[in-house]
Amino acid sequence: MKTAIALALRLVLGAFWCWAGLTKLAGHFDAGPFLTAAVSRSAAAPEVVRSALIGAIGHVALPHVALVNFAVPWLELAAGVSILLGVATAWGIGTAAALSALFLMCGAVSTNPLLLFGAVVLAMSHPYARAWTLHAWRSPAATL
Repeated sequence: MKTAIALALRLVLGAFWCWAGLTKLAGHFDAGPFLTAAVSRSAAAPEVVRSALIGAIGHVALPHVALVNFAVPWLELAAGVSILLGVATAWGIGTAAALSALFLMCGAVSTNPLLLFGAVVLAMSHPYARAWTLHAWRSPAATL
């Protein structure tokens, strides 16, 4: 039962992150307006979080928005494929959780709380989630 639930969660999260990355790659993705709006939306955050967020966005993300536009879709796609196939699953789950947390801090509240919760639950059930992965067909000696 635990294996089936972990597999379903892994398939849903993996498919979502693949879809998110592919739609950004297929369309015109520009993080600039989102990052600019994130500075104004952070007014409700605690002062420490707000100043760190504004500093990171203003000094790192906005000056290098072309790199952000390139990295975000590819990271989403890579995390989704990793979670779906079960290859480097821990990396994929960690990347998905980090992206969800970053998007949440920038004010994107839509599905990110559920995605972050799903990544945490999947990380906690990682031994069960590995049952139907590409790693499951390797011998135990090959994984050492």
